[in-house]
Amino acid sequence: MINTIKHEEYTLKGRRVILDTAELSPSNYETMLMTPGGYVEIASMSATTEADALRHFAEIRAALSLPRWTAEKVKQAAKEAGTGCFIWNCYGARQFVFGPDSRAQGNARSRNAKAMTAALRSMGYDAMDYCQMD
Repeated sequence: MINTIKHEEYTLKGRRVILDTAELSPSNYETMLMTPGGYVEIASMSATTEADALRHFAEIRAALSLPRWTAEKVKQAAKEAGTGCFIWNCYGARQFVFGPDSRAQGNARSRNAKAMTAALRSMGYDAMDYCQMD
């Protein structure tokens, strides 16, 4: 029996998508980004623990597409903002995943993530933050 762990529906690049993390069997988790109805799979990642599956959920949700930016330009922007990023190639679409670099704990990390999300939204991006308790 498939057990949904986390589910979210949102708009990505002007189209509705579904992001879902599910336990397929013990120690077998899958996180998938797909179109409604599951007709087109955009991205998927497998994991052996629920914690890793939820991390994959956050990574996919935090991915940002900057089609005309070079990797060097994005990494420099992240560095200037005091954070890091990595490139995730998802079915031919290059995504940049950012994580607020905070040595702080609890609320300080949440405040940093919310500030980054607010800045991206103010620039017109469909952005959200994801916080998870350890």
